[in-house]
Amino acid sequence: MNVLLNLNLFHRLQLEISHLTLKILHFISSHPQWLSESPNDDATCFLTNDPKFQASTNLLQKLASR
Repeated sequence: MNVLLNLNLFHRLQLEISHLTLKILHFISSHPQWLSESPNDDATCFLTNDPKFQASTNLLQKLASR
């Protein structure tokens, strides 16, 4: 019984950490200007225009809204 309780608590902790991580990543991806000192920096423009970045941002938004 004690082992099952510990596994359940560990699983819940993992879920909470995952959910919090998604919220943090969603918040950061919503503010790409934080990725560099200048909002017009070439690196930021390159990253925010990257299809993989946009796809992961969309996925994070869907997951965070659940």
